[in-house]
Amino acid sequence: MSSSQPKTNYRITELTKLGIKILETADDVDKALKEPGTSFFVVNSVCESTDTILLPALKLYMSDSDFEKPDRMFSVFAGLDRESTNRLRKHIDDQEPGLPHTSPSVVFFNNGKLSYYLLQPYIERQDPNGVAADIGNSILDMLYPDKK
Repeated sequence: MSSSQPKTNYRITELTKLGIKILETADDVDKALKEPGTSFFVVNSVCESTDTILLPALKLYMSDSDFEKPDRMFSVFAGLDRESTNRLRKHIDDQEPGLPHTSPSVVFFNNGKLSYYLLQPYIERQDPNGVAADIGNSILDMLYPDKK
C-alpha cells in the first residue's frame, strides 16, 4: 500500500458522506452528463490543498442552507481513476478548448454544458469559506443568470 492510500480512502469516504458519487469509468461520466439538470464534479487529488481547503469548503457549502444545491454531485480522482478523469477533461476540452487541467478542481455542468470551472490555483489562494462561497455563488449565477 502506498503512503497516499490512507489519504485517498479518507477523501473518498469524506466525499461519499456528502452525497458525492465516485465515478470510475468513462461510461460513468458520459451517463452523468447526459442527465438533465445541474451536475457538480469534484476533480479530486492527492494534493494537500484537497484536505486543507477543498474538503472543508465542500462541507461548508453542503451545510449552508442558503446555497442552492446541484441536482447531482460526482467526483473523479485524478491519478487514481484516470479513465473517468480523462473523460471529464475531454468533455471540458470539447466545450472550452485550452482550459488547463488541474486537480483539485470543481466543475459545474448545466444540462451537459460547462458552466463553471474552479481551478486549483484559485482554490489554493482562498480559505475554505471563500471556496464555499465561490461554489455557492456559481450555482446561483448558473441557475439565475438574469439576477446578476
